[in-house]
Amino acid sequence: QSFGLAAGAVLGNFVTGVVTIALLFIGNISPPSRASFGGFVAVMYIGFPVTVISQLSTSPMLDRLAPIDQRGYVQGIFTTLLNFGNAFAPWALGLLADTFG
Repeated sequence: QSFGLAAGAVLGNFVTGVVTIALLFIGNISPPSRASFGGFVAVMYIGFPVTVISQLSTSPMLDRLAPIDQRGYVQGIFTTLLNFGNAFAPWALGLLADTFG
């Protein structure tokens, strides 16, 4: 049985969530140590390439789900939302960092 585009997107998003949670937990270890830094770097560099699965499988999944005459529109909406997220997230995270330290 084939893995499929939707399963790739779900798996990629699940792994992204697990890696993000692991990084948050490791980053909050107090007091910081060389071991926690090493663990953070290892999880980040081992986990990040796997998270790319969701990025690579989302567009083909949308192409398969959208009607043929709406594929460009759906990809445009998807890209627009990604770009808004990329533009908004640094500002929002900066506000959080300024507010909570």
